[in-house]
Amino acid sequence: MLASNFIIIMDSVRHDISFVPNYRTLVSAGHSHFSRVADALAEFIDNSIQACQSQPEARRIQLGLDLNYNGDEESCISILDNGEGMDLETLSDFAVYSLDKESRGLMPSNENSSNISKFGVGAKQAGFYLGNRIHVLTSVADSSDILELILDKNAIEQRFHNNEDVYKGHITRHSAAKSLDSGFFTERKYNRRVQQMVTRLFEQKAHLSNSFTLITVQLRIDIKRKLHREDSFKALPTQLADIYHFHLHSENLPNAVASRTLRK
Repeated sequence: MLASNFIIIMDSVRHDISFVPNYRTLVSAGHSHFSRVADALAEFIDNSIQACQSQPEARRIQLGLDLNYNGDEESCISILDNGEGMDLETLSDFAVYSLDKESRGLMPSNENSSNISKFGVGAKQAGFYLGNRIHVLTSVADSSDILELILDKNAIEQRFHNNEDVYKGHITRHSAAKSLDSGFFTERKYNRRVQQMVTRLFEQKAHLSNSFTLITVQLRIDIKRKLHREDSFKALPTQLADIYHFHLHSENLPNAVASRTLRK
């Protein structure tokens, strides 16, 4: 005798539902994850460290902090590295929330298995903890193009209220030489230092095959106030030194403390 399993549904109606995460999952998750600017900044620094590992020449990671208290210029944090840059596929993966290296089939080596950053999770959490707008410019070697990605909290919220797809966006491809000729960045509300840096990157890219990534985060007003309060921004170098010292030398810490450090 054959045994069979039957599922009988009587007088039932199935309703299909959508459970796409609320937009605050993306723009507010970092508020409960971070409590210090240095911890959020370390997420971007760690991504830059990873990107620079294959750099045969001098590895450069430059951090910039601009606090503007008067006028229309935006206060921002910028992270520029001369690492391998991101192509269209990699930058698309960067934009996806909670897409880590393992999910993309890129298992980290033993050397990198305890990195602070969780690439694809930490960057967005950190960026929206620090600010309302994450702006990425990046280019790979042997390419004359520069890719641009903008993740803007206000635009995401507007799409939500308009019943539009929240988790969408676009990547713009710019020709470095043509963009310079057309004054591509003259209308941006960058502060002068970042604007000069961007112009210099486009000038270099128009003549060289260098790779780079520049991430600029426009600071939220409460983060700007936190940094301004009692000149707390002066503590950032010391806090970052502590993070990376204990991250790199966790063998000298008690087990409980070392465990917490490596889980950051």
